[in-house]
Amino acid sequence: MNKRRLPIKTIKIPALKDWSLAGKIILLVLYPIGIVLVVTLVLTVVGLNTLETDASASQLEEEVRIISQRFAEEQSSLQTSAAQLTTDTPLLNAIESNDRAALQKSIGLASIHSEFDYLQILDAEGQAMGKVEAFNFKDASSDLAKLSGLGLLEIEAFRLVPTPHGWLLTIVRPIKSQSGFVGVLSAGRLLDATALARLNFERTNPRLLIFDAQGNINAISQATDLSIADHDLWLQALTGETAIGHVNIEGDLQHIAYAPLIIGGRPASVFGLAFSTAATINLRDRLIITEVPIGIVFGVLAVISTLFISRKYIERPIAALVTGAEQAAAGNLDVVVDATSRDEIGILATAFNDMTGQLRKSLARLDHRAAQIATSAELSRRISSLIERKQLIDEVVERVNSTFNYYHTQIYFFDGTGQELLLARGTGEPGEQMLKQGHKISRGKGLVGRAAETNAPVIVSDTSRDPDWLPNPLLPETRSEIAVPISFGNQVIGVLDIQDNKPDSLMPEDANVLLSIASQIAITAHNARLLAEAQQRAEQEALISSISQKIQLSISIEDTLQIAIRELGTSIGARRVRAKIARSDDLDPKQN
Repeated sequence: MNKRRLPIKTIKIPALKDWSLAGKIILLVLYPIGIVLVVTLVLTVVGLNTLETDASASQLEEEVRIISQRFAEEQSSLQTSAAQLTTDTPLLNAIESNDRAALQKSIGLASIHSEFDYLQILDAEGQAMGKVEAFNFKDASSDLAKLSGLGLLEIEAFRLVPTPHGWLLTIVRPIKSQSGFVGVLSAGRLLDATALARLNFERTNPRLLIFDAQGNINAISQATDLSIADHDLWLQALTGETAIGHVNIEGDLQHIAYAPLIIGGRPASVFGLAFSTAATINLRDRLIITEVPIGIVFGVLAVISTLFISRKYIERPIAALVTGAEQAAAGNLDVVVDATSRDEIGILATAFNDMTGQLRKSLARLDHRAAQIATSAELSRRISSLIERKQLIDEVVERVNSTFNYYHTQIYFFDGTGQELLLARGTGEPGEQMLKQGHKISRGKGLVGRAAETNAPVIVSDTSRDPDWLPNPLLPETRSEIAVPISFGNQVIGVLDIQDNKPDSLMPEDANVLLSIASQIAITAHNARLLAEAQQRAEQEALISSISQKIQLSISIEDTLQIAIRELGTSIGARRVRAKIARSDDLDPKQN
């Protein structure tokens, strides 16, 4: 009788080279690293937890927040004291009567009461009337004089003024009485070691430091031999960021936070907070003493057990991939990496080959975009140097159009109602014709109106595919258009409109470049307006002062009238000026 044999099933184990990368890594590290992790896990967790508790970044950030608030309170206190002094009746009386003795007495008492280290009063003409100094600030007189100039423009401002004794936190404030502007007050408090100790709650840890304009330590809340700071972290803090590093103070390695010192709403200097890290260093040393020997023993075992597999199945394929990456980094994007294996390294090699192909396609576009951005930056620098509105508008329109080789460029600004956008300048003959026609666009209408309404760029990459786009008969070749708002903060003051005669030539990337130009236009236009207003105000005040002085020197009513008529006629450019005076009983009773 024949016996039937059952079929034998065999299980085929894949070759090691076809294992997944995860499987290979598990084989390499599971046994030796697992033992190392079990032995060192408890020590590492305890050590890292203690290290995190003693010197965590969150603790430094919280201390920075507290000290920043303290500096803000110091500014608020200085502002409150200055405001009270500018409304002090004896002080105002002394200024208006030009009683310098009484003025000096008032500011002397005020400097003691308000703890001013510097206090000066100028009259409305900028002449010093009285001054109190706790230190000799002669070397800072030029900076203090520039700051006082803001007060003469009736502007209140905060500044940090460098002095040989440290930073002088200074406020300048116009003094006004019922009769109007009468003078300027400048007051300051020195940010020396004593002031820093007070702001730091008289603590010895952390230490509070403040840096000068060159990044050197200007003052410190506790005496020490520290004199060198990390210049790179200081520069980072000047941009408004908080940076954390280390510093050696009297042989003690400490964590230090560099933070911006905000004065008048902007970073004016940098302060630092240094924490002692002695406990952290001791903990680190203990961890090293216990963990390093154990790590060495099990590390040797791991190296021996994984050397063969790593060289053949991981090291060589990765080395080939690294070589290809280095060649690509050096500029050879034609490199191709062998991708014959089916594990993750093979998948990565395939992805690398695909990536270099995409890079080759993108490189040309990037080169073009980089050239466009560089040209935009140069154009922005040119715009920022212009101070006259018409010159600004003409320069922007012509340069943007010629620099980027657009078909047409035009710029609009809102009228007085804020509802109509009036064409201010356009390129070529179409621009001249639209100007003569008084071309304007209502807010919310068309691309230009929508950009002004939403304060965001509006793009039509291909006008033939946009049914809502309205053509302009003066610009028949337009195939692509972008309207970019010209805004100062949240206020839109105008629109920069670009048109090109090629479809898809204006894309969202162009909006980013044009937005930077539009922002510079807004800033420059705003500065030009402020400058014109300041100049006009100064000329009017000078004219009024000159006429008043001449009238005061007259000795009769006839002289007064002659002076007034002559000066008014000269100022307004009149060829003839006549004044008529009549008695009340000579007037026609029917006339008002």
